[in-house]
Amino acid sequence: MDRLIGIDYGRRRTGLAASDPLRIFASALDTVDTAKLIDYLKNYTEKETIERFVVGYPVNMDGSPSEAQADVDAFLKVLQKAFPGIPVSLEDERFTSVRPRPPGDDRRRHEGEGPARQEIRGPDQRGHHPARIHGSDVRLKICSKS
Repeated sequence: MDRLIGIDYGRRRTGLAASDPLRIFASALDTVDTAKLIDYLKNYTEKETIERFVVGYPVNMDGSPSEAQADVDAFLKVLQKAFPGIPVSLEDERFTSVRPRPPGDDRRRHEGEGPARQEIRGPDQRGHHPARIHGSDVRLKICSKS
C-alpha cells in the first residue's frame, strides 16, 4: 500500500509525518526548511509511493480564516502543481496545539508518553483509523480513508 504524508506548513519550517505502508500508524518524518520543501518531497516520492498529502489547515476557533491560512493556500497551489497526480486533503488544525512547558519540565502528560509519542486509536464512526503525531514540530492527524 501507499503512504500518506502529513504536512504542517510553516513560513520558515514545515513538519512532515508519514504513515507506514499499511497506514496503521504514523511517525514524524522530518522538519524541513520551507524553501526546500518541494525539493524534499520530490526526492521522497522517488523512493516511496505516496497516495495522498494531508495538509494541516489553520482555522480560527469560530471557523473564520486564520492569519496563516493565506500562506497555506498559496502553498497548496504550489504543491498541487508540483504533484498533480497526488490528491491533497485538508485537516482542520483546531484543538491540535499543545501548550508548551517551561524548560526543564520533564513531566509526561500520560504514563508512557515520550517526546514524539504516536497515539493509535480504533476506527471512528465513519470507519477512519486516525493516527496522531505528537512532537515538538509535528502534530498531524492522518486518516487511512478520506
